[in-house]
Amino acid sequence: MCTGERPYKCRFCDKTFTQKGNCTVHERIHTGEKPYMCTLCGKTFARKTSCIEHERIHIGEKPFKCRFCDKTFTQKGHCTEHERIHTREKPYKCRFCDKTFKDKTSCIEHERIHIGEKPFNCRFCDKIFTQKGNCTVHERIHTGDKPYKCRFCDKTFTDKTSWIYHERIHTGEKPFKCRFCDKTFTRKGHCIVHERIHTREKPYKCRFSDGAIVRSGRSHILNSVQIKTCI
Repeated sequence: MCTGERPYKCRFCDKTFTQKGNCTVHERIHTGEKPYMCTLCGKTFARKTSCIEHERIHIGEKPFKCRFCDKTFTQKGHCTEHERIHTREKPYKCRFCDKTFKDKTSCIEHERIHIGEKPFNCRFCDKIFTQKGNCTVHERIHTGDKPYKCRFCDKTFTDKTSWIYHERIHTGEKPFKCRFCDKTFTRKGHCIVHERIHTREKPYKCRFSDGAIVRSGRSHILNSVQIKTCI
């Protein structure tokens, strides 16, 4: 029976846990300990499951298949999250606003914006981050590391998302489909902006004029400033 009791407290912060194992794994964020090593490349991990899932990349094993398309995955969680692109399910809701997310990690990282928590420190400068991934990508500015290489050309990237988007230029893959017409897109953000043509939603207010706009961005600001200057 779930009692809500969280008897295990992190030695380095105020986080508490229902299970000792979860507490131990969490503390590795603070200590940097990564006791599990890939037998094929030497990469180390804080969690055993992460190590197992990583090794599948080397052997090409992708046991989890999407129910809606032909995509396969090394991790069940990644498959479940991918399927939500098709179902548009967003089961995780922010405790502080109405925003919803398709995965728990994104929800947790978003909530840190509200509470101001930035637990990840750059090793090379004073910058701090709400997300570990953002911290890792930022550190590559200092190291020059670009670990993601396009399979079709010589381009390399500091982050996985940019790499995936770039490869879609070569493959022609457009996994995001408009809910109102047959248009498809390589990026989710582009699909969302396009759908506002149909919904007439204008969620962003211009700082320089009284108008509302469909998308945020520098181009509209420059146009607005130019208009103001010319008047």
